[in-house]
Amino acid sequence: MRVIEIVAYKFDELSEKAKQKAINQERENVDTAFIYDDAHKTVEAFHEIFGTKEGRNSWLDVRASHLDDNLMNLKGLRLRTYILNNFGSQLQKGKYYSLWSKTEMSYKHYKDGYPVLKSKHSKVLFERECVLTGMCYDDSLLQPIYEFLDWKLRPDYNTYMDFETLVGDCFASLTKDVESEAEARSEEAALIETITSNGYEFTEDGEIYNEQ
Repeated sequence: MRVIEIVAYKFDELSEKAKQKAINQERENVDTAFIYDDAHKTVEAFHEIFGTKEGRNSWLDVRASHLDDNLMNLKGLRLRTYILNNFGSQLQKGKYYSLWSKTEMSYKHYKDGYPVLKSKHSKVLFERECVLTGMCYDDSLLQPIYEFLDWKLRPDYNTYMDFETLVGDCFASLTKDVESEAEARSEEAALIETITSNGYEFTEDGEIYNEQ
């Protein structure tokens, strides 16, 4: 039998060389798979609405050439009108709100001594946040379409935009945001925050210490 004593250090107590080793170890453990999994669900919902398909080389590419010529030949304001008429209800949802019942003084509108709070989606006010799957990647993918529909934000879109170009812009937007998020999780500042917030401990040379 022997007793081994180990001194455990917090990240801020390490030498600069040991800190760098600790950071590199944490970088190797970064998991970005969930980012791509969530984004893929957004893509699948997009295809279901618009009838587009995954690219042959990657699900982050898109194919639209198989769609009806009546859609593919539309441009500018005519395309905008078509999208609003055919997909508008799926690109926005009634704003969710709640209100106290107007008849809350009636005992019928009380439960356990408290007035009933009514909740519903507006039929007049709409919002566009995360309408496909409820995840932030919905906004990344749909942003070019929203800019196209809000033609005052992008008046240049209305002079040339066709459907194939528009959905291509959508997937370029999603790809940029997904890759940026994945890269951000491997940046040194993000890794240090993970290390310190989790209270990791290390040996003097920066090797993470796992107490058995």
